[in-house]
Amino acid sequence: MKILLATILSIMLISCMEKPSFINQIDKIFLEFTNQTPGASVLVLQRDSVVFKKGYGLADLEKKIQLNPKLIFD
Repeated sequence: MKILLATILSIMLISCMEKPSFINQIDKIFLEFTNQTPGASVLVLQRDSVVFKKGYGLADLEKKIQLNPKLIFD
């Protein structure tokens, strides 16, 4: 639920902020996702264009694989 809320907040930030500023806001929202925690992947679209994509935290805790936007989820 927290991830969904963070994603919605991130999308709302786009309409009222400059690009570098909204990126900083998204990074703050996902600050708790580190290289020691399970992660989240964020994709923000504006109309039909990708304006931001980034992975936070780990995709695999045992193997310490960093999550990234190109990762395919099962």
